[in-house]
Amino acid sequence: MPDLISQALNLVLYGMGSVFLFLTVLVGCTMLMSYLLGLTNTSDTLSSGTLSSGTLSSGASPSGAMPEAASGADGVSPQVVAAISAAVKRYRMGRSKQ
Repeated sequence: MPDLISQALNLVLYGMGSVFLFLTVLVGCTMLMSYLLGLTNTSDTLSSGTLSSGTLSSGASPSGAMPEAASGADGVSPQVVAAISAAVKRYRMGRSKQ
């Protein structure tokens, strides 16, 4: 019986040790990739949106600055506010029918 308990403890230690080692390597690789991507990331890269005739679809210029005419008092363009308002209205209309 003591031999069976010894084998069980051995299996538990090897299993938990291998999982700990794998997770440690995974976290290390993730941190390394994050560091390397941080080195290659520059301030002039585009984070999202598609280019159409030199401007982003969100209304921002390629340099990342919002045009003065397109931004409201709080920095949100009127087109974005209208789109969100329409989506909320459509969502509420769909919920009221149920």
